[in-house]
Amino acid sequence: MSAFSRLRYTLRCSPLLRTRCRQANALLQDYLDGHLDSAATDLLRTHLACCRPCGLEAEAYLRLRDALAQGHPAPPAAVRRLEEFADRLLDHNRPSHPANRDRRPDDGPDPDAHDRGADPTRRHPRA
Repeated sequence: MSAFSRLRYTLRCSPLLRTRCRQANALLQDYLDGHLDSAATDLLRTHLACCRPCGLEAEAYLRLRDALAQGHPAPPAAVRRLEEFADRLLDHNRPSHPANRDRRPDDGPDPDAHDRGADPTRRHPRA
């Protein structure tokens, strides 16, 4: 991929910086069921196109949903991929994860709080 192609890809995917994987994961079910408004649908589609792990999760979920709707057993690979993705999301939220390890109570607003469903403007309690 040329430098120009990488830059174009980065610019096309820049709205994803505001919609991270955990946010996308929270919206995925509603998206796949057609319950999101057009703005949220567009943003999530962009995220799924640019974020390989989330795109693979969406594909695995669709395969699983289609198999179950047709009365077939769930494909083991699809179930395994969804379980692995969920484990990675849970692991990222653990205090021992590198992204959370160095935070001190007086560091101010938590920049990743929105991804965890918390209020990003709320300060951590002082120790």
